[in-house]
Amino acid sequence: MPEGVSQLVLGADGQPMPRARSMAGGMMDTANASASVTSQELAGWHPGLRSADGAWLYERDQTVARIRDLVRNNGYASAAVQRQLDSVIGAGLKLSARPMWDILDPAGKLDRKARRAIERQIESEFRAYAYDPRFFIDASRQTNLSGLLGLMYRHRIIDGEAVAVPHWIEGRPGSRFSTAIEVVDPDRLVNPMGATDSEYMRKGVELDGWGAWVALHIRVTHPSEIGWVERSFETVRVPRETEWGRISAIHHFERDQANQHRGRSLLSAVVKKLKMGERYDETEMQAALLNAIYAAYIESPMDNEFLAEMLGDDRNSIGAYQAERASFYDKRNIYLNGALITKLFPGDKFNFRTVERPHAGHWPFLQAVIRSVATATGSSYEQVSGDWSQGNYSSLRAAMIEVFKFIHARRSIFGESVARPVYALWLEEAVDNGTIILPQGLPGFWEAYAAWTACQWIGPARGWVDPTKEAQAAQMLMQSGISTLRDQGAEQGVDWEDQLYQQAHENDMREELGLPPPGAVGPVTHASDVEAMGGRT
Repeated sequence: MPEGVSQLVLGADGQPMPRARSMAGGMMDTANASASVTSQELAGWHPGLRSADGAWLYERDQTVARIRDLVRNNGYASAAVQRQLDSVIGAGLKLSARPMWDILDPAGKLDRKARRAIERQIESEFRAYAYDPRFFIDASRQTNLSGLLGLMYRHRIIDGEAVAVPHWIEGRPGSRFSTAIEVVDPDRLVNPMGATDSEYMRKGVELDGWGAWVALHIRVTHPSEIGWVERSFETVRVPRETEWGRISAIHHFERDQANQHRGRSLLSAVVKKLKMGERYDETEMQAALLNAIYAAYIESPMDNEFLAEMLGDDRNSIGAYQAERASFYDKRNIYLNGALITKLFPGDKFNFRTVERPHAGHWPFLQAVIRSVATATGSSYEQVSGDWSQGNYSSLRAAMIEVFKFIHARRSIFGESVARPVYALWLEEAVDNGTIILPQGLPGFWEAYAAWTACQWIGPARGWVDPTKEAQAAQMLMQSGISTLRDQGAEQGVDWEDQLYQQAHENDMREELGLPPPGAVGPVTHASDVEAMGGRT
């Protein structure tokens, strides 16, 4: 560039291009607007880069304590937790055993019926164990599989993680199995002797050189029970698995960031908004209550200073004046045809309070808070608020589809991480004690652990907004081959094979009783219809 000649960048028209400027009118201080340190919107916002554990572990206890307080005392937080729990777990998850037969029996030694017979035997035996009314599956013998999974998933929502320890408890009268599950409060995961976190120890989670957890350090009692129980400060090291591979501990959470070793609650992002909404709602209700209590008042033109000037500094005179006013109102209960006629003391005025509550912005503010909670927990606004008045079929259907995606993902991940390990623990024992006999010539349980324990979990029904439309759509999908009875049954919380067996049983009963098949006759509306069916309704 010759001396004295300025350097310019020319555009397509040969003219100098204008310099880039920020939205505020100044020069761009960074290549990316998101990194600007001078814009009005971003100035002063300098969050630091933190690892997953660095950002969460030291703040975990305070955040979880606040969330639990909100869930106990805030209706919307409680509703968000309960709705998701009902959608993911509901009354329980039903096992659908699906061994990987292409791995176990690639030569096809077993036909389809033989394979399905093994699957149904496994499902029936597991159901008998999991839902035994004597609660042998629960180490504390308080609930069945549904209760255990529900409690663990509740911890998953509120605390961000679920922890369980399998035990081998022999000698319980009536129990055919020794496997029992203990649900552990995540608060009990602590470093031994209160040690600080290190490269291989993260708030009760012991790690190996690869960052995989190899053991949990569980406090004997909850940290709040200091002094209640002896050995309250003692911790127990529970390895992830035994020497031969049997699961010894279950620790489930969904990672938000790489190298994360403790779970973060779904509600942690909306704690502040929930608390603001709670305070605002209480303030509005208190103001409305005051308005309801103090509906009207009587205004006197004479205050104490005015009376003192008129009567002098004579407290007796002032008292006499007030007593005269009180006596006046006591004696003026005059009625005409049952209606009270009010006569005021000379100079007094009767005023009504102007009802200014609830404030016009009260409900829109709460709606914004509820939507934030619903978004954070994968629910719809209607589910959390209980307000279905503003929805129509299209909007509710669209909301249900989005919610179902979230619920399906949570159920699948939870089923693989928690329910399947519980099932695998039982199946190992069932094979070992001869309850389940695997076919000869196929790989053994430990030879093909993943293949034998493969399964699916059927959860609560998705539900319908318009049963007629959606049933017709399901039928069309099956007729076109896009969907199957298995898919549709799983969406409605039932096992399709159980449904077919039940239908066969009902058809046999109808034939035995002389009833027509379902759908052979229309709805009975007249006495002649009843007579035509032989007197049966």
